[in-house]
Order: sequence, then structure tokens, then C-alpha cells
Amino acid sequence: MLTIPVRKHELEQPNENLGHNAVESPVVNWKTNRLQLVSLLMHDAPVVYETDRLPDMEKLSSETAETRPLSSFERDGLTALRSGKQSQIQATRNRIVMLGAIRAGHSCLECHNVKQGDLLGAFSYELLRSPILTPSDNRNGLIKRKQAL
Repeated sequence: MLTIPVRKHELEQPNENLGHNAVESPVVNWKTNRLQLVSLLMHDAPVVYETDRLPDMEKLSSETAETRPLSSFERDGLTALRSGKQSQIQATRNRIVMLGAIRAGHSCLECHNVKQGDLLGAFSYELLRSPILTPSDNRNGLIKRKQAL
């Protein structure tokens, strides 16, 4: 798992040492729990490759590559990507799922027989907060939320 430290602007902690209105943003670690490739071109219907690591493109052409159907989030997100969006994000307090477009660049055009900017696939991500934020963290006044995730 990859850990990504992020300074979240929507989470603030009062810091009395900095003055009455000053706040200090805590560092929030998000761990990449899942990063998978969504295939649009190799199968009759879109599928997600079930792999622990990003797949080797040459191995994907084999019939033995494990796949799964798209989740409802991925299906809905794919509709948004097809309409031109670059990403789709769904977040809760301790979990973020994202779908990011893979669009054809100049080097893709010859092999894939597509136009530049066409949607070739997507990456499906799941990030988990570490450590998790419990409801009591808010009740005890440890963290004040400016906006809901």
C-alpha cells in the first residue's frame, strides 16, 4: 500500500498559540488500497483487471487475465468520463473512490485506431484514511469540518 500524506483544507484544528482565529490543518494520510485498470477496448463490455499491481499491457491480451465487472460507481463514472470529464470522485469520511480517464495521446493513435483525446480506459482507485476518523473525533471537538466529504 502507498501512503500519501495530504494537508486537507476542509479539516481544521484551532491552534491557540497562533492567535484567536488561526487554525492549523492536520496532516491526513490516505493509503492507496486499490489501483486497477478499467478496460474499454479488449472485451465486449468494460471490465476491471483484478491485479495486485498495475498490469503488464502484453499480458492483458491473454485470455487468462482475471477481470471483474464494473461496480455501480465505476459504471456511473464511466458515463461521466465518456461525456468529457477527466475524473469522477466519491468520498466519505474515511474512504475515497476515484475513476480517472486514460485518453489517447499522439503515440496511441496508430495502434489503437482512435483520435487524440478519445477515451481508451480508466484507472479505478480506492483510498483509505489512516488512521480512520471516528465520529467521536468530531464530537470531542478535535476536528472541525468546514465542508462534508
